[in-house]
Amino acid sequence: MPRVFVNRSRTTRYLVDKLESVFQVGCSCSLSYLQAIMAHTYTRLESAPPASPSSAPRSAPSRPKTGRYWRFIAFGTFTSLLAISFFVAATTQPRPTQQDDFTSLTKPHRCGNSSDDARALGCHFDIMSFTWSHPRCFDKKLMDEFLSLKNWTWWDETDQNDGKPVPFKEVSLGQHTRLYVSWEYHITHCTFMWKKMHRAVLAGRPLDSYVGRIEHTMHCTKTLLERNWALDDRNTIIRMKFPECMDS
Repeated sequence: MPRVFVNRSRTTRYLVDKLESVFQVGCSCSLSYLQAIMAHTYTRLESAPPASPSSAPRSAPSRPKTGRYWRFIAFGTFTSLLAISFFVAATTQPRPTQQDDFTSLTKPHRCGNSSDDARALGCHFDIMSFTWSHPRCFDKKLMDEFLSLKNWTWWDETDQNDGKPVPFKEVSLGQHTRLYVSWEYHITHCTFMWKKMHRAVLAGRPLDSYVGRIEHTMHCTKTLLERNWALDDRNTIIRMKFPECMDS
């Protein structure tokens, strides 16, 4: 029953926004100076009357200096082209796939591959999600809230007649690789997984790779819309999992 994520990293978004701003400024600069040149008017010089010998020499009429405008145009064009190059490079970089996004930008804390490994690594068994959870991702308060809703039952078989209930103390040890639960347990689990995700985001805590992946959210979305089962139907298998705690 397994973030998003994310189609573009925060750093890339920031870089692209900045490059777009530079590109706009460069284009605006070039256009402004080009318009200035196009709007410039020249005054035709009338021929002056012959100067008398006694008159003082006159200085030659000054001509408009347009060289600086062309330098500004060249600078603006160069800036625009440079911004375009960086923009294209930033937006065409290969991005992580949806599957890899959540784990590629985080540092994992692992709980091994068995109950013994998990205990040795200081992990806790979360009976709500049936996972061995690293302390950084373990939400004991939420697990206790889940357990307080009702006296949940776990069975070692799915058959209504042959299946034997497994005591809570035994289940909480995290030794069973799989057990059976009711449909009510299943849908309540889904709502609490979303609550766990929300609590982690608000508190700035890391998420594990089980609840943090989009696949689990999509699964729970479909489960909560299902209407073909009674709440007490024993139709769900829960399996032990060892997700990674994805710290930043």
